[in-house]
Amino acid sequence: MASADVPSTTTANARPNDPKSDPSEDEPEEDAELLLKSFFADIRDTDRTLEVERVLGAFKLNPYEYLNVPFDADDAAIKRAFRKSSLVIHPDKCKHEHAKDAFEALGAAYKVLTDETRKASVDAVLNYCKELVSKEWGKTAAKDGAMRMRALVASQRGEEYDFTTTPEFHNAWKAKAREVMAQAEWRKRKQALRIKDEEGRQRELEEEQRDARKQKREAVAQWEKGRESRVDTWRGFHKGGGQSGGSSAAAAGAAAGAAAGSAAGSAAAAPKKSTAGPRRGVVGAIKPPKVRMQ
Repeated sequence: MASADVPSTTTANARPNDPKSDPSEDEPEEDAELLLKSFFADIRDTDRTLEVERVLGAFKLNPYEYLNVPFDADDAAIKRAFRKSSLVIHPDKCKHEHAKDAFEALGAAYKVLTDETRKASVDAVLNYCKELVSKEWGKTAAKDGAMRMRALVASQRGEEYDFTTTPEFHNAWKAKAREVMAQAEWRKRKQALRIKDEEGRQRELEEEQRDARKQKREAVAQWEKGRESRVDTWRGFHKGGGQSGGSSAAAAGAAAGAAAGSAAGSAAAAPKKSTAGPRRGVVGAIKPPKVRMQ
Protein backbone atom coordinates (compact mmCIF):
# COMPACT_ATOMS: atom_id res chain seq x y z
CA MET A 1 0.00 0.00 0.00
CA ALA A 2 1.45 3.19 -1.15
CA SER A 3 1.37 6.03 1.21
CA ALA A 4 1.38 9.64 0.08
CA ASP A 5 4.14 11.89 1.19
CA VAL A 6 2.70 14.31 3.68
CA PRO A 7 4.84 17.37 4.34
CA SER A 8 5.71 18.03 7.92
CA THR A 9 3.59 20.70 9.46
CA THR A 10 6.43 21.84 11.67
CA THR A 11 8.51 23.01 8.74
CA ALA A 12 5.93 23.78 6.16
CA ASN A 13 4.10 26.30 8.25
CA ALA A 14 7.24 28.14 9.24
CA ARG A 15 7.83 31.32 7.27
CA PRO A 16 11.30 32.78 7.55
CA ASN A 17 10.12 36.27 6.65
CA ASP A 18 7.35 36.25 9.19
CA PRO A 19 8.26 38.76 11.95
CA LYS A 20 6.34 36.70 14.46
CA SER A 21 8.63 33.74 13.86
CA ASP A 22 11.83 35.75 14.59
CA PRO A 23 13.25 34.47 17.90
CA SER A 24 15.09 37.72 18.54
CA GLU A 25 11.82 39.44 19.21
CA ASP A 26 11.29 37.34 22.30
CA GLU A 27 14.75 38.04 23.70
CA PRO A 28 15.43 41.22 25.71
CA GLU A 29 17.83 43.75 24.20
CA GLU A 30 21.26 43.70 25.80
CA ASP A 31 23.19 46.82 26.51
CA ALA A 32 26.13 47.55 24.22
CA GLU A 33 28.38 47.90 27.23
CA LEU A 34 27.55 44.37 28.41
CA LEU A 35 28.06 42.98 24.93
CA LEU A 36 31.45 44.63 24.73
CA LYS A 37 32.51 43.27 28.09
CA SER A 38 31.28 39.78 27.29
CA PHE A 39 33.16 39.88 24.00
CA PHE A 40 36.45 40.79 25.64
CA ALA A 41 35.92 38.21 28.35
CA ASP A 42 36.49 35.51 25.73
CA ILE A 43 39.73 36.99 24.41
CA ARG A 44 42.65 34.63 24.56
CA ASP A 45 45.70 35.36 26.67
CA THR A 46 47.77 35.52 23.50
CA ASP A 47 45.77 38.47 22.23
CA ARG A 48 46.16 40.25 25.55
CA THR A 49 49.90 39.68 25.48
CA LEU A 50 50.16 41.07 21.96
CA GLU A 51 48.20 44.17 22.94
CA VAL A 52 50.43 44.76 25.97
CA GLU A 53 53.53 44.51 23.80
CA ARG A 54 51.97 46.85 21.21
CA VAL A 55 51.26 49.51 23.82
CA LEU A 56 54.70 49.25 25.39
CA GLY A 57 56.35 49.38 21.98
CA ALA A 58 54.46 52.46 20.83
CA PHE A 59 56.29 55.71 20.08
CA LYS A 60 56.56 57.42 23.46
CA LEU A 61 56.04 61.00 22.28
CA ASN A 62 52.82 60.47 20.32
CA PRO A 63 49.69 59.60 22.36
CA TYR A 64 47.77 58.69 19.20
CA GLU A 65 50.07 55.72 18.65
CA TYR A 66 49.34 54.39 22.13
CA LEU A 67 45.65 54.24 21.28
CA ASN A 68 46.32 53.01 17.73
CA VAL A 69 44.04 55.58 16.10
CA PRO A 70 44.57 57.94 13.15
CA PHE A 71 46.12 61.29 13.93
CA ASP A 72 42.94 63.11 12.87
CA ALA A 73 40.59 60.89 14.92
CA ASP A 74 37.73 62.62 16.71
CA ASP A 75 36.94 62.43 20.43
CA ALA A 76 34.45 59.58 20.01
CA ALA A 77 36.97 57.40 18.16
CA ILE A 78 39.61 58.15 20.79
CA LYS A 79 37.23 57.16 23.59
CA ARG A 80 36.25 53.89 21.87
CA ALA A 81 39.86 52.96 21.24
CA PHE A 82 40.77 53.60 24.87
CA ARG A 83 37.90 51.51 26.21
CA LYS A 84 38.69 48.65 23.86
CA SER A 85 42.40 48.53 24.63
CA SER A 86 41.97 49.11 28.37
CA LEU A 87 39.61 46.13 28.68
CA VAL A 88 42.12 43.92 26.88
CA ILE A 89 45.21 44.85 28.94
CA HIS A 90 43.57 45.48 32.31
CA PRO A 91 45.87 44.08 35.02
CA ASP A 92 42.98 42.22 36.67
CA LYS A 93 42.34 40.23 33.49
CA CYS A 94 45.70 40.14 31.74
CA LYS A 95 48.37 37.82 33.11
CA HIS A 96 51.26 39.61 31.42
CA GLU A 97 53.93 40.76 33.87
CA HIS A 98 53.97 44.27 32.38
CA ALA A 99 50.21 44.64 32.00
CA LYS A 100 50.12 47.29 34.72
CA ASP A 101 52.80 49.37 32.97
CA ALA A 102 50.95 49.16 29.67
CA PHE A 103 47.66 50.09 31.32
CA GLU A 104 49.23 53.13 33.00
CA ALA A 105 50.88 54.24 29.74
CA LEU A 106 47.57 53.91 27.92
CA GLY A 107 45.82 55.96 30.59
CA ALA A 108 48.49 58.68 30.44
CA ALA A 109 48.07 58.94 26.65
CA TYR A 110 44.30 59.16 27.03
CA LYS A 111 44.68 61.97 29.57
CA VAL A 112 46.78 63.94 27.08
CA LEU A 113 44.17 63.57 24.36
CA THR A 114 41.33 64.55 26.68
CA ASP A 115 43.12 67.70 27.86
CA GLU A 116 42.35 70.50 25.39
CA THR A 117 45.59 72.38 25.93
CA ARG A 118 47.91 69.38 25.69
CA LYS A 119 45.98 67.88 22.78
CA ALA A 120 46.18 71.19 20.90
CA SER A 121 49.96 71.20 21.36
CA VAL A 122 50.25 67.67 19.96
CA ASP A 123 47.88 68.42 17.08
CA ALA A 124 49.89 71.51 16.13
CA VAL A 125 53.03 69.41 15.68
CA LEU A 126 51.13 66.74 13.76
CA ASN A 127 49.52 69.29 11.44
CA TYR A 128 52.94 70.77 10.73
CA CYS A 129 54.23 67.31 9.85
CA LYS A 130 51.19 66.72 7.66
CA GLU A 131 51.96 69.86 5.68
CA LEU A 132 55.54 68.72 5.15
CA VAL A 133 54.44 65.28 3.96
CA SER A 134 51.77 66.80 1.70
CA LYS A 135 54.36 68.93 -0.06
CA GLU A 136 56.73 66.00 -0.52
CA TRP A 137 53.87 63.70 -1.54
CA GLY A 138 52.58 66.17 -4.11
CA LYS A 139 55.97 66.26 -5.80
CA THR A 140 56.22 62.49 -6.04
CA ALA A 141 52.55 62.00 -7.00
CA ALA A 142 53.12 63.51 -10.44
CA LYS A 143 55.67 60.78 -11.20
CA ASP A 144 53.72 57.89 -9.67
CA GLY A 145 51.68 56.04 -12.31
CA ALA A 146 49.59 54.11 -9.79
CA MET A 147 48.50 57.28 -8.05
CA ARG A 148 47.62 58.94 -11.35
CA MET A 149 45.54 55.90 -12.29
CA ARG A 150 43.64 55.98 -8.99
CA ALA A 151 43.00 59.69 -9.42
CA LEU A 152 41.70 59.04 -12.94
CA VAL A 153 39.34 56.29 -11.77
CA ALA A 154 38.06 58.50 -8.99
CA SER A 155 37.40 61.35 -11.42
CA GLN A 156 35.47 59.02 -13.74
CA ARG A 157 33.25 58.06 -10.82
CA GLY A 158 32.65 61.70 -10.08
CA GLU A 159 34.73 61.57 -6.93
CA GLU A 160 37.75 63.58 -5.86
CA TYR A 161 40.82 61.54 -5.12
CA ASP A 162 42.35 62.59 -1.81
CA PHE A 163 45.74 60.99 -1.30
CA THR A 164 45.81 62.19 2.32
CA THR A 165 43.26 59.50 3.21
CA THR A 166 45.37 56.62 1.89
CA PRO A 167 47.26 54.25 4.22
CA GLU A 168 50.48 55.10 2.39
CA PHE A 169 50.10 58.77 3.24
CA HIS A 170 49.30 58.01 6.87
CA ASN A 171 52.42 55.83 7.19
CA ALA A 172 54.54 58.63 5.74
CA TRP A 173 52.83 61.06 8.09
CA LYS A 174 53.62 58.80 11.04
CA ALA A 175 57.28 58.54 10.06
CA LYS A 176 57.63 62.31 9.65
CA ALA A 177 55.91 62.92 13.00
CA ARG A 178 58.33 60.57 14.74
CA GLU A 179 61.28 62.36 13.17
CA VAL A 180 60.10 65.85 14.10
CA MET A 181 59.02 64.91 17.62
CA ALA A 182 62.29 63.09 18.31
CA GLN A 183 64.33 66.11 17.19
CA ALA A 184 62.23 68.45 19.32
CA GLU A 185 62.63 66.19 22.35
CA TRP A 186 66.39 66.01 21.81
CA ARG A 187 66.67 69.80 21.66
CA LYS A 188 64.52 70.04 24.78
CA ARG A 189 66.76 67.64 26.69
CA LYS A 190 69.93 69.42 25.58
CA GLN A 191 68.49 72.73 26.73
CA ALA A 192 67.54 71.15 30.05
CA LEU A 193 71.14 69.91 30.47
CA ARG A 194 72.50 73.39 29.74
CA ILE A 195 70.13 74.91 32.25
CA LYS A 196 71.13 72.29 34.80
CA ASP A 197 74.84 72.99 34.26
CA GLU A 198 74.28 76.73 34.49
CA GLU A 199 72.34 76.29 37.70
CA GLY A 200 75.18 74.16 39.09
CA ARG A 201 77.75 76.85 38.29
CA GLN A 202 75.50 79.48 39.83
CA ARG A 203 75.19 77.43 43.01
CA GLU A 204 78.98 77.03 43.21
CA LEU A 205 79.43 80.79 42.80
CA GLU A 206 76.87 81.48 45.49
CA GLU A 207 78.61 79.02 47.82
CA GLU A 208 81.96 80.73 47.23
CA GLN A 209 80.45 84.15 47.94
CA ARG A 210 78.75 82.74 51.04
CA ASP A 211 82.06 81.33 52.31
CA ALA A 212 83.80 84.65 51.67
CA ARG A 213 81.14 86.55 53.61
CA LYS A 214 81.37 84.03 56.42
CA GLN A 215 85.14 84.43 56.66
CA LYS A 216 84.77 88.21 56.70
CA ARG A 217 82.21 88.03 59.49
CA GLU A 218 84.48 85.74 61.49
CA ALA A 219 87.43 88.11 61.03
CA VAL A 220 85.36 91.10 62.16
CA ALA A 221 84.07 89.15 65.13
CA GLN A 222 87.62 88.16 66.07
CA TRP A 223 88.73 91.79 65.81
CA GLU A 224 85.87 92.97 67.98
CA LYS A 225 86.59 90.21 70.45
CA GLY A 226 90.18 91.50 70.98
CA ARG A 227 89.17 95.15 71.23
CA GLU A 228 89.16 95.27 75.06
CA SER A 229 92.57 93.65 75.34
CA ARG A 230 94.01 96.16 72.85
CA VAL A 231 92.46 99.09 74.72
CA ASP A 232 93.85 97.83 78.04
CA THR A 233 97.28 97.41 76.51
CA TRP A 234 97.20 100.93 75.13
CA ARG A 235 96.09 102.39 78.46
CA GLY A 236 98.83 100.49 80.30
CA PHE A 237 101.36 101.81 77.80
CA HIS A 238 100.44 105.41 78.60
CA LYS A 239 100.23 104.90 82.36
CA GLY A 240 103.57 103.09 82.66
CA GLY A 241 106.25 105.67 83.89
CA GLY A 242 109.88 104.88 82.97
CA GLN A 243 108.94 102.15 80.62
CA SER A 244 106.83 104.61 78.76
CA GLY A 245 109.68 107.15 78.60
CA GLY A 246 112.17 104.59 77.48
CA SER A 247 109.82 103.39 74.88
CA SER A 248 109.20 106.96 73.75
CA ALA A 249 112.96 107.62 73.52
CA ALA A 250 113.49 104.44 71.60
CA ALA A 251 110.69 105.35 69.29
CA ALA A 252 112.18 108.85 68.80
CA GLY A 253 115.61 107.42 68.16
CA ALA A 254 114.22 104.99 65.65
CA ALA A 255 112.38 107.82 63.94
CA ALA A 256 115.52 109.96 63.85
CA GLY A 257 117.55 107.08 62.50
CA ALA A 258 115.00 106.48 59.85
CA ALA A 259 115.06 110.17 58.95
CA ALA A 260 118.84 110.20 58.81
CA GLY A 261 118.90 107.11 56.68
CA SER A 262 116.40 108.66 54.38
CA ALA A 263 118.45 111.83 54.13
CA ALA A 264 121.60 109.84 53.48
CA GLY A 265 119.88 107.91 50.80
CA SER A 266 118.67 111.09 49.22
CA ALA A 267 122.14 112.60 49.38
CA ALA A 268 123.67 109.51 47.82
CA ALA A 269 121.18 109.59 45.06
CA ALA A 270 121.84 113.31 44.33
CA PRO A 271 124.59 114.11 41.75
CA LYS A 272 127.91 115.38 43.13
CA LYS A 273 129.16 118.87 42.26
CA SER A 274 132.77 119.20 40.88
CA THR A 275 135.17 121.61 42.79
CA ALA A 276 137.87 121.65 40.13
CA GLY A 277 138.24 124.57 37.78
CA PRO A 278 137.15 124.52 34.23
CA ARG A 279 138.97 122.03 32.14
CA ARG A 280 141.14 123.33 29.37
CA GLY A 281 140.42 122.44 25.88
CA VAL A 282 142.81 120.29 23.86
CA VAL A 283 144.00 123.17 21.70
CA GLY A 284 144.82 125.47 24.61
CA ALA A 285 146.92 122.78 26.28
CA ILE A 286 149.50 122.62 23.39
CA LYS A 287 152.51 124.92 23.88
CA PRO A 288 153.83 126.89 20.89
CA PRO A 289 157.26 125.71 19.57
CA LYS A 290 160.38 127.71 20.45
CA VAL A 291 162.01 129.69 17.61
CA ARG A 292 165.83 129.99 17.58
CA MET A 293 167.27 133.42 16.84
CA GLN A 294 170.26 133.43 14.51
